[in-house]
Amino acid sequence: MERDQLEKLLNYYKGSEVRITDEHHPHYNSVGAVIGASNTAIGGGLKIRRFDTQEEFLVFDVNHLKITKRR
Repeated sequence: MERDQLEKLLNYYKGSEVRITDEHHPHYNSVGAVIGASNTAIGGGLKIRRFDTQEEFLVFDVNHLKITKRR
């Protein structure tokens, strides 16, 4: 993912409460806040912090997120 595209996604999602909707993601059905973005060797992703465990993780496909509350 290009840097500009990742920044646009971050601006759209940052601070929002999201649910992970991909049943194959290790954090499936968890709810958290979008706190940042990161480029990795496998691509760019949004950084999520779970509300229940405070664990931080990346989601690389925004189609696997559902906004449950806007910032």
